[in-house]
Amino acid sequence: MAGLYPALTIRGSGIAACCAARLLSAGTVRADAPVTPAAMSPVLLINPASVQLLCDVVGSAGFLAGLPLVTRRVVLWGDSAAPLAMDHRGLVVEEHELLRRLWSTVSASSAPPDSSEWSIISSLTAAPSRQMAFGNRSATAARVELTTHRSETCWIESVEAGWLFLVANGATGGSLLAVGGSLDSLLAGSRLVAGQIQSCSAASSLFPVHPRIASPLCGSGWLACGSAAMAFDPICGEGVGHAVREAILASACLRAILQGANAAEVLAHYSARLLAGFSRHLENCKGFYQTSDLPWWREQMASLDAGSAWVHDQLSSFGNPRFRLSGFDLEALG
Repeated sequence: MAGLYPALTIRGSGIAACCAARLLSAGTVRADAPVTPAAMSPVLLINPASVQLLCDVVGSAGFLAGLPLVTRRVVLWGDSAAPLAMDHRGLVVEEHELLRRLWSTVSASSAPPDSSEWSIISSLTAAPSRQMAFGNRSATAARVELTTHRSETCWIESVEAGWLFLVANGATGGSLLAVGGSLDSLLAGSRLVAGQIQSCSAASSLFPVHPRIASPLCGSGWLACGSAAMAFDPICGEGVGHAVREAILASACLRAILQGANAAEVLAHYSARLLAGFSRHLENCKGFYQTSDLPWWREQMASLDAGSAWVHDQLSSFGNPRFRLSGFDLEALG
């Protein structure tokens, strides 16, 4: 990486990698490779807090201008007899478009340095640690045409062996996420989402959506960040925000180390904060998965309980915090 900290390398090209590059390099970074759109880029619904974080990192209030806004959420969950409509606020964007906008703020080279004093690793293919997985949930995604013009609405519904999330992405288009069983079987059991769909494209291949976390999260000369550190269940809509927060913390930790802070203490703080965030995510997930006593839902709850027990055990080895995050910088306590 060139820029403020030439002894650093960022491995990866996703949201966390770009945010870390922006925060550490003052606009110049060596990245693994240019971002290229996937055949079916995921559609993201970004909540206001995450929008603000992204704008703060990029330094532009208009960074996400022009994206479609979702203002209404319709939910049919658990034993509810009828859908519940409520106000919502979020921006809809395809992942490759968000990455295009992010990387446009960073001057990148496709050739990372051969060796660096420290690395932020945000790519799973470069991760040096194992992944602890809690659950076996998989999902498929599909593009759909909606029955009517619903450009500002999203729908979420639980069914017998999974759940469905549909978000409008344009005047009559939408993006469907099906978690649990096959796309066809979940739609066959749907009372809400299926009725919004006029036609559906072929589904993507299966991809995992259960919570996962690296162990360890950092080591001598490296920190895991983004998907190399943790993966989140999309049921909570927290993925983008967590990726940005991890990048902010990783960048702050490396700046502190390079400015003379005790590396072991900073790395311990980084691990503890990410573990605490993962613990909160598991608890948030339980609020959704504990609403049904059907077999598939009981299995998901069991995996979340196992994850909570594992994280609690890991956190018990850390003492009181010695640092705190102040803006984009790490400050020592006391």
